[in-house]
Amino acid sequence: QRRMAENSHICVKCPRGRWITKDDAEFPLACRPCPEGKYQDAVGATACKTCPANTETREGADELSDCVCKAGYYSPYLNITSGSTTSGTTCIACHSVDMTQEPEKTDSCGTEIPVAEFCDVHSKPVCVNEASSGNAFRVCRSYCPGGSVWPKAKSSFWLFENRAGTTGELGLTKYEPIFVRCAPHKACLPHNKCERMYEGDSCSDCIFGYWRDVATNVCNPCGEEQTIGMIIMTAMLMLLSVGGLFGATTFIRLQADIQFKDLAIKALVQHI
Repeated sequence: QRRMAENSHICVKCPRGRWITKDDAEFPLACRPCPEGKYQDAVGATACKTCPANTETREGADELSDCVCKAGYYSPYLNITSGSTTSGTTCIACHSVDMTQEPEKTDSCGTEIPVAEFCDVHSKPVCVNEASSGNAFRVCRSYCPGGSVWPKAKSSFWLFENRAGTTGELGLTKYEPIFVRCAPHKACLPHNKCERMYEGDSCSDCIFGYWRDVATNVCNPCGEEQTIGMIIMTAMLMLLSVGGLFGATTFIRLQADIQFKDLAIKALVQHI
Protein backbone atom coordinates (compact mmCIF):
# COMPACT_ATOMS: atom_id res chain seq x y z
CA GLN A 1 0.00 0.00 0.00
CA ARG A 2 0.91 3.67 -0.30
CA ARG A 3 -0.47 6.96 0.96
CA MET A 4 -2.75 8.92 -1.34
CA ALA A 5 -0.63 12.01 -0.56
CA GLU A 6 2.39 12.85 1.58
CA ASN A 7 0.25 14.52 4.28
CA SER A 8 -2.56 11.97 4.05
CA HIS A 9 -3.23 9.07 6.39
CA ILE A 10 -5.38 7.29 3.80
CA CYS A 11 -3.62 4.40 2.06
CA VAL A 12 -4.50 2.72 -1.25
CA LYS A 13 -3.29 -0.56 -2.71
CA CYS A 14 -0.51 -0.57 -5.30
CA PRO A 15 -2.01 -0.96 -8.79
CA ARG A 16 -1.22 -3.86 -11.12
CA GLY A 17 2.33 -3.83 -12.41
CA ARG A 18 3.64 -2.26 -9.17
CA TRP A 19 4.65 -3.39 -5.67
CA ILE A 20 6.00 -2.16 -2.33
CA THR A 21 6.94 -3.55 1.11
CA LYS A 22 7.12 -1.88 4.51
CA ASP A 23 10.91 -2.29 4.48
CA ASP A 24 11.28 -0.32 1.25
CA ALA A 25 12.67 3.22 1.38
CA GLU A 26 9.75 4.44 -0.74
CA PHE A 27 7.12 3.11 1.68
CA PRO A 28 4.50 4.45 2.26
CA LEU A 29 4.74 7.24 -0.32
CA ALA A 30 5.14 5.28 -3.59
CA CYS A 31 4.87 1.91 -5.31
CA ARG A 32 7.74 0.57 -7.38
CA PRO A 33 7.17 -0.70 -10.96
CA CYS A 34 7.94 -4.35 -11.65
CA PRO A 35 11.39 -4.62 -13.27
CA GLU A 36 11.96 -6.02 -16.76
CA GLY A 37 11.41 -9.77 -16.86
CA LYS A 38 8.70 -9.66 -14.20
CA TYR A 39 5.01 -8.75 -13.98
CA GLN A 40 2.20 -8.38 -11.44
CA ASP A 41 -1.45 -8.94 -12.39
CA ALA A 42 -2.95 -8.22 -8.95
CA VAL A 43 -3.34 -5.08 -6.85
CA GLY A 44 -1.74 -4.58 -3.44
CA ALA A 45 1.30 -6.72 -4.24
CA THR A 46 4.46 -6.90 -2.15
CA ALA A 47 6.48 -8.58 -4.91
CA CYS A 48 6.41 -9.24 -8.66
CA LYS A 49 6.01 -12.54 -10.48
CA THR A 50 8.76 -13.96 -12.68
CA CYS A 51 8.04 -14.44 -16.39
CA PRO A 52 8.37 -17.90 -17.99
CA ALA A 53 11.82 -19.05 -19.14
CA ASN A 54 13.44 -17.21 -22.07
CA THR A 55 10.87 -14.40 -22.09
CA GLU A 56 11.11 -10.68 -21.39
CA THR A 57 8.84 -7.75 -20.53
CA ARG A 58 8.88 -3.99 -20.34
CA GLU A 59 9.10 -2.31 -16.93
CA GLY A 60 5.76 -2.20 -15.11
CA ALA A 61 4.20 -5.19 -16.89
CA ASP A 62 0.80 -6.04 -15.44
CA GLU A 63 -0.18 -9.25 -17.29
CA LEU A 64 1.33 -12.67 -17.92
CA SER A 65 0.77 -12.07 -21.62
CA ASP A 66 3.24 -9.16 -21.43
CA CYS A 67 5.98 -11.82 -21.20
CA VAL A 68 7.11 -12.47 -24.79
CA CYS A 69 9.96 -14.51 -26.28
CA LYS A 70 13.45 -13.03 -26.41
CA ALA A 71 15.12 -12.71 -29.81
CA GLY A 72 16.41 -16.14 -30.86
CA TYR A 73 13.59 -17.99 -29.09
CA TYR A 74 10.00 -19.03 -29.90
CA SER A 75 6.94 -20.36 -28.08
CA PRO A 76 5.78 -23.81 -29.25
CA TYR A 77 2.15 -22.83 -28.63
CA LEU A 78 1.15 -21.80 -32.14
CA ASN A 79 -2.25 -20.36 -32.97
CA ILE A 80 -2.93 -21.99 -36.34
CA THR A 81 -5.58 -19.41 -37.24
CA SER A 82 -3.54 -16.25 -36.57
CA GLY A 83 -0.09 -17.71 -37.25
CA SER A 84 1.21 -16.15 -34.02
CA THR A 85 2.39 -17.83 -30.84
CA THR A 86 0.88 -17.52 -27.36
CA SER A 87 2.52 -14.95 -25.09
CA GLY A 88 3.13 -15.77 -21.44
CA THR A 89 4.47 -19.27 -22.17
CA THR A 90 7.94 -20.83 -21.97
CA CYS A 91 10.06 -20.20 -25.05
CA ILE A 92 12.46 -22.59 -26.81
CA ALA A 93 15.89 -21.77 -28.23
CA CYS A 94 16.14 -21.71 -32.01
CA HIS A 95 19.86 -22.47 -31.68
CA SER A 96 19.18 -25.83 -29.98
CA VAL A 97 20.35 -29.09 -31.57
CA ASP A 98 16.79 -29.90 -32.68
CA MET A 99 16.43 -26.59 -34.51
CA THR A 100 19.85 -26.62 -36.22
CA GLN A 101 21.83 -29.12 -38.26
CA GLU A 102 25.40 -30.24 -38.79
CA PRO A 103 27.21 -28.30 -41.53
CA GLU A 104 27.49 -29.88 -44.95
CA LYS A 105 30.63 -29.65 -47.09
CA THR A 106 29.44 -26.39 -48.63
CA ASP A 107 28.70 -24.79 -45.22
CA SER A 108 31.89 -22.93 -44.27
CA CYS A 109 31.04 -21.89 -40.71
CA GLY A 110 33.38 -19.26 -39.33
CA THR A 111 34.70 -18.23 -42.75
CA GLU A 112 32.08 -17.67 -45.48
CA ILE A 113 29.20 -18.12 -43.03
CA PRO A 114 29.40 -15.95 -39.89
CA VAL A 115 28.99 -17.39 -36.40
CA ALA A 116 26.40 -15.81 -34.09
CA GLU A 117 25.19 -16.45 -30.55
CA PHE A 118 21.56 -16.93 -31.58
CA CYS A 119 19.56 -17.76 -34.71
CA ASP A 120 18.11 -14.24 -34.87
CA VAL A 121 19.74 -13.03 -38.11
CA HIS A 122 17.03 -12.14 -40.63
CA SER A 123 17.98 -13.63 -44.00
CA LYS A 124 21.70 -14.36 -44.32
CA PRO A 125 23.01 -17.87 -43.47
CA VAL A 126 24.44 -18.08 -39.97
CA CYS A 127 26.03 -20.73 -37.74
CA VAL A 128 26.02 -21.12 -33.96
CA ASN A 129 28.58 -22.76 -31.71
CA GLU A 130 27.07 -25.44 -29.47
CA ALA A 131 30.31 -26.28 -27.66
CA SER A 132 31.17 -24.72 -24.30
CA SER A 133 34.83 -25.00 -25.32
CA GLY A 134 36.26 -25.50 -28.80
CA ASN A 135 34.18 -25.48 -31.97
CA ALA A 136 31.01 -27.48 -32.63
CA PHE A 137 29.31 -25.44 -35.31
CA ARG A 138 25.74 -26.02 -36.42
CA VAL A 139 23.74 -24.25 -39.15
CA CYS A 140 20.62 -22.29 -38.22
CA ARG A 141 17.58 -23.60 -40.05
CA SER A 142 15.34 -20.75 -39.00
CA TYR A 143 15.15 -17.06 -38.19
CA CYS A 144 13.57 -16.35 -34.79
CA PRO A 145 12.96 -12.64 -34.10
CA GLY A 146 11.25 -13.35 -30.77
CA GLY A 147 8.00 -11.80 -29.57
CA SER A 148 5.02 -13.83 -30.74
CA VAL A 149 6.53 -14.65 -34.16
CA TRP A 150 6.74 -18.28 -35.32
CA PRO A 151 10.17 -19.41 -36.68
CA LYS A 152 10.73 -18.62 -40.36
CA ALA A 153 12.83 -20.69 -42.77
CA LYS A 154 16.23 -19.26 -43.63
CA SER A 155 17.72 -19.40 -47.11
CA SER A 156 18.42 -22.98 -48.33
CA PHE A 157 15.74 -24.34 -45.92
CA TRP A 158 11.99 -24.95 -46.24
CA LEU A 159 9.38 -25.00 -43.46
CA PHE A 160 7.81 -28.33 -44.41
CA GLU A 161 5.12 -28.55 -41.73
CA ASN A 162 4.04 -27.48 -38.25
CA ARG A 163 3.66 -30.81 -36.47
CA ALA A 164 1.14 -31.02 -33.61
CA GLY A 165 2.36 -32.70 -30.44
CA THR A 166 1.30 -33.01 -26.81
CA THR A 167 -0.74 -30.67 -24.61
CA GLY A 168 1.33 -28.32 -22.48
CA GLU A 169 0.97 -25.03 -20.63
CA LEU A 170 -2.48 -23.44 -20.28
CA GLY A 171 -3.98 -26.58 -21.87
CA LEU A 172 -2.57 -25.58 -25.27
CA THR A 173 -1.23 -27.88 -27.99
CA LYS A 174 2.50 -27.81 -28.63
CA TYR A 175 3.69 -27.53 -32.24
CA GLU A 176 7.09 -28.30 -33.72
CA PRO A 177 8.35 -26.61 -36.91
CA ILE A 178 9.85 -29.18 -39.29
CA PHE A 179 12.50 -27.81 -41.66
CA VAL A 180 14.11 -29.60 -44.61
CA ARG A 181 17.22 -28.68 -46.59
CA CYS A 182 16.57 -27.72 -50.19
CA ALA A 183 18.39 -29.34 -53.11
CA PRO A 184 20.09 -27.40 -54.47
CA HIS A 185 20.52 -24.97 -51.56
CA LYS A 186 20.14 -21.93 -53.79
CA ALA A 187 16.61 -22.99 -54.81
CA CYS A 188 15.10 -21.78 -51.52
CA LEU A 189 15.00 -18.13 -50.51
CA PRO A 190 14.13 -17.01 -46.95
CA HIS A 191 10.56 -17.44 -45.61
CA ASN A 192 9.50 -20.34 -47.92
CA LYS A 193 10.05 -18.56 -51.21
CA CYS A 194 11.68 -20.03 -54.32
CA GLU A 195 14.36 -18.73 -56.65
CA ARG A 196 12.92 -17.63 -60.00
CA MET A 197 13.35 -20.93 -61.90
CA TYR A 198 12.06 -23.18 -59.08
CA GLU A 199 8.57 -23.88 -57.68
CA GLY A 200 6.60 -26.29 -55.47
CA ASP A 201 7.24 -27.59 -51.96
CA SER A 202 10.92 -27.29 -51.02
CA CYS A 203 11.31 -25.62 -54.46
CA SER A 204 11.79 -29.14 -55.81
CA ASP A 205 10.25 -28.53 -59.26
CA CYS A 206 11.42 -26.52 -62.26
CA ILE A 207 9.15 -23.91 -63.83
CA PHE A 208 8.04 -24.26 -67.46
CA GLY A 209 10.98 -23.84 -69.82
CA TYR A 210 13.52 -25.40 -67.45
CA TRP A 211 14.71 -28.97 -66.85
CA ARG A 212 16.28 -30.53 -63.74
CA ASP A 213 19.77 -32.01 -63.87
CA VAL A 214 19.46 -35.28 -61.90
CA ALA A 215 23.11 -35.12 -60.83
CA THR A 216 23.00 -31.62 -59.29
CA ASN A 217 19.22 -30.98 -58.96
CA VAL A 218 19.83 -27.62 -60.65
CA CYS A 219 17.14 -26.30 -63.00
CA ASN A 220 18.65 -25.35 -66.37
CA PRO A 221 16.94 -23.45 -69.20
CA CYS A 222 15.66 -25.60 -72.03
CA GLY A 223 17.05 -25.10 -75.55
CA GLU A 224 14.88 -23.69 -78.34
CA GLU A 225 14.08 -27.16 -79.73
CA GLN A 226 13.16 -28.48 -76.26
CA THR A 227 10.88 -25.52 -75.62
CA ILE A 228 9.09 -25.97 -78.96
CA GLY A 229 8.73 -29.69 -78.25
CA MET A 230 7.19 -29.00 -74.84
CA ILE A 231 4.71 -26.56 -76.39
CA ILE A 232 3.74 -29.11 -79.08
CA MET A 233 3.29 -31.86 -76.49
CA THR A 234 1.14 -29.58 -74.32
CA ALA A 235 -1.02 -28.66 -77.33
CA MET A 236 -1.44 -32.35 -78.31
CA LEU A 237 -2.49 -33.26 -74.77
CA MET A 238 -5.05 -30.45 -74.80
CA LEU A 239 -6.44 -31.66 -78.16
CA LEU A 240 -6.66 -35.23 -76.88
CA SER A 241 -8.48 -34.04 -73.79
CA VAL A 242 -10.97 -32.02 -75.85
CA GLY A 243 -11.43 -34.93 -78.28
CA GLY A 244 -12.02 -37.36 -75.45
CA LEU A 245 -14.59 -35.06 -73.88
CA PHE A 246 -16.38 -34.65 -77.23
CA GLY A 247 -16.40 -38.42 -77.80
CA ALA A 248 -17.77 -39.14 -74.34
CA THR A 249 -20.51 -36.50 -74.75
CA THR A 250 -21.51 -37.91 -78.16
CA PHE A 251 -21.65 -41.48 -76.82
CA ILE A 252 -23.91 -40.43 -73.94
CA ARG A 253 -26.25 -38.60 -76.34
CA LEU A 254 -26.40 -41.62 -78.66
CA GLN A 255 -27.55 -43.76 -75.75
CA ALA A 256 -30.13 -41.27 -74.55
CA ASP A 257 -31.47 -39.70 -77.78
CA ILE A 258 -32.91 -42.32 -80.20
CA GLN A 259 -33.65 -39.76 -82.95
CA PHE A 260 -30.08 -38.43 -82.80
CA LYS A 261 -28.81 -42.03 -82.88
CA ASP A 262 -30.85 -42.82 -86.08
CA LEU A 263 -29.58 -39.65 -87.79
CA ALA A 264 -25.99 -40.50 -86.89
CA ILE A 265 -26.32 -44.04 -88.27
CA LYS A 266 -27.86 -42.76 -91.55
CA ALA A 267 -25.06 -40.22 -91.97
CA LEU A 268 -22.46 -42.89 -91.36
CA VAL A 269 -24.07 -45.26 -93.91
CA GLN A 270 -24.24 -42.53 -96.56
CA HIS A 271 -20.57 -41.65 -95.94
CA ILE A 272 -19.51 -45.28 -96.37
